[in-house]
Amino acid sequence: QALAREAAKRKAESSLQRRAKRPKAPAKPREPEIIVVPNAMTSMITLANAPEFLQKGSFSLEKRSRKKESSIVIERTHDEHSLTYKLVDNPTRLSDDEWSRVVAVFAHGPEWQFKNWKYSKPVDLFQHALGIHLQFDDENTKDTIKAWNVRVLKLSKTKRHLDQPVMFEFWRLLDEFVANKKPPA
Repeated sequence: QALAREAAKRKAESSLQRRAKRPKAPAKPREPEIIVVPNAMTSMITLANAPEFLQKGSFSLEKRSRKKESSIVIERTHDEHSLTYKLVDNPTRLSDDEWSRVVAVFAHGPEWQFKNWKYSKPVDLFQHALGIHLQFDDENTKDTIKAWNVRVLKLSKTKRHLDQPVMFEFWRLLDEFVANKKPPA
């Protein structure tokens, strides 16, 4: 009996050793978190100028013209990790799984912006995603924006060197929101 137990123990140990030596399957790449920008030419930020602003801290009103892409993927380095975000301007096409990854929404101002969205009421939307409104520093904040759970970021009309601190503030707010509201998948 003792010999049988010893043989079973060696067999179990060799099985564990074989499993330990097997290469692990590569981890499934994590789907990117989603940032929604307005699909309105009158908005300060659109799919056309958002990548340059969010990645480089360089804002341009001239680059707001409509791009043909339905989404754009951007990357950012945070705490020595590369993070990927998907920018979209038509969230009516998002699946429930994609909606679960929406972390931020740039609010343009009119409530019709959210028509036919999963969360079509701003009060519901901004419980699930960080609300951001971008405006120039010499403009008054719209009453609708003031009524929503939205953070207002102000850009200078003439001092482009001040764009980068606004970009850093966006990422700080987003990191804080994700840490507090969106548990890791």
